[in-house]
Amino acid sequence: MLGFVDESIEALPIGPELKRALLVRVWGSAMRWLEVTTELLVATYAQERESLARGAFARRSETVHAIVAGEALHSDEASRILDYPMRRHHTAFVLWTDDTDPAADVLARLDSYARSFVDESKGERVLTLPSGARELWSWVAHFDSREWASLDRARISDLRVAVGAGGYGMEGFARSHREALAAQRVAVRSTGSPGVTVYEDVQVPCLLTDDLDELRALVARELKGLAGTDGVTSRIRNTVRVYYENNCTAAATAAALGLHKNTVRYRLDQAETLLGRSVDQRRLPTELALIALKSYGAAVLPNP
Repeated sequence: MLGFVDESIEALPIGPELKRALLVRVWGSAMRWLEVTTELLVATYAQERESLARGAFARRSETVHAIVAGEALHSDEASRILDYPMRRHHTAFVLWTDDTDPAADVLARLDSYARSFVDESKGERVLTLPSGARELWSWVAHFDSREWASLDRARISDLRVAVGAGGYGMEGFARSHREALAAQRVAVRSTGSPGVTVYEDVQVPCLLTDDLDELRALVARELKGLAGTDGVTSRIRNTVRVYYENNCTAAATAAALGLHKNTVRYRLDQAETLLGRSVDQRRLPTELALIALKSYGAAVLPNP
């Protein structure tokens, strides 16, 4: 077009100075047109791309929620939409943080850490889905059925992770996610919870109840004086819990805690005084109360 304009102006019966002025005027108009057109093209492209991305995200989100809700979907169709293989074993994670950085930066960091699970677990693929400004759902697909919950905790810093047990196919995908959410609830409600909470470590309190008042009542009713907050009572309480874990064997408990058998027996005697009964009586509810207290910490101790 500009070449045509040059030739047309050159053919005009006017002086050289007027031709130069006319060329400058036309070139100026052409450059302004090009700038406006380019801006419109870039804006239109960005809008279309964002629209497509929103559509793809919406389809992924709808598909994930449908699987988690137990809706009947074909696994191959779900795999295509999610770009993630459903005919695999899956381990679900919930990642979140209380970081006050901008949400975009937080989600990018959570997503980056979630994708590192593939290398750590020798997994095949990872699927991530934001579930809030500072929370991310994630799944790792792997070929075998081993339970994988080992994380490089040194890299977690202020991030928090809840891990579900592994499961196969769409049912395992959904169940592992529900377990990760249950583990997250324990982690959020507990005091001094670790950076990583594994469902298999807290499944008993998860199955007991979500009502902290009920758990607090269980702890107060079953542990009585053993529910104290001082360090001595905490050590006695921990000894009883390990004693139960080792099939009520003092020698095995001593080995597990690195104590002398006589020390274990002395602490068990103290525990019986605080309980007002033998540690072998009402073992099941007592052990459940100890597990709940270990998982939730001071949150389920009786109010003073």
